[in-house]
Amino acid sequence: VEVDRAQEMTTMLLQEEEATRDGMMQAEAANAKANELLVNVTRFIEQKKRTAAGIAREEIAKLEERCRESQKRLTDLRSKQQEVSQKVVCDMLLHEATEKITAVAESATKAADAEGPFLMGVEELPMADTLAAVKACEMSATAANTAVSIARMFIATKLVEVKRFAPGPAQEATAKLKELQATLEGHSKKLQELKKNTATRKKEATMREAEFEVKKAEDLVKQVAKSAEVLADDSKLMEISAADLRAASDETLKGEVAA
Repeated sequence: VEVDRAQEMTTMLLQEEEATRDGMMQAEAANAKANELLVNVTRFIEQKKRTAAGIAREEIAKLEERCRESQKRLTDLRSKQQEVSQKVVCDMLLHEATEKITAVAESATKAADAEGPFLMGVEELPMADTLAAVKACEMSATAANTAVSIARMFIATKLVEVKRFAPGPAQEATAKLKELQATLEGHSKKLQELKKNTATRKKEATMREAEFEVKKAEDLVKQVAKSAEVLADDSKLMEISAADLRAASDETLKGEVAA
């Protein structure tokens, strides 16, 4: 009876479109109970067989055969339960892998959005806006690449893990994991392109910033030279007032400090 109960639970489990952990636990519990009873019955039969004779021994032999058949059924049920259990595990890890790919996709979208200021058709952004946009691109790309690394490691680990499962669940999980892996590499490729573009823009921004500082220094040098003209011309020194001389001297000193 318990063997029939175990078979009933396993059949119900196999018929479910999506097996659950609770269903697995119930089927395994029914199988374990049937196996325990079968062991006890087999032990009882072995004891009785030692002293039985004639018709009694023939009846015991029939019971012994029924026990062997029941044991075979339980072994088959355990095999089916194991496959279903592995399928449940595969479904769980595939769900987790999908979540990680979704996280990568969201991070990649944010990284692409950060590139927006450079794609507005403006020939050249103001320096401050350029540097801020480059920094935003770098930060979002770093976050996205971290998500890619986490997902890549997870999928690689699970591809090895599912090889230990039965052929059915293993093949199905492997195929789906490889699909997710291909999607992941697609996101990774786009992120590498974004990283390359950001590096180019950062280099250009650095050059612009350097040119701006050089021009600023050159302008200050010109300003110093202009302010110092009065101090360098003896004839002009004699003509200007003390206040103007002091102002020219102050301007020259300020320009030298700034330069």
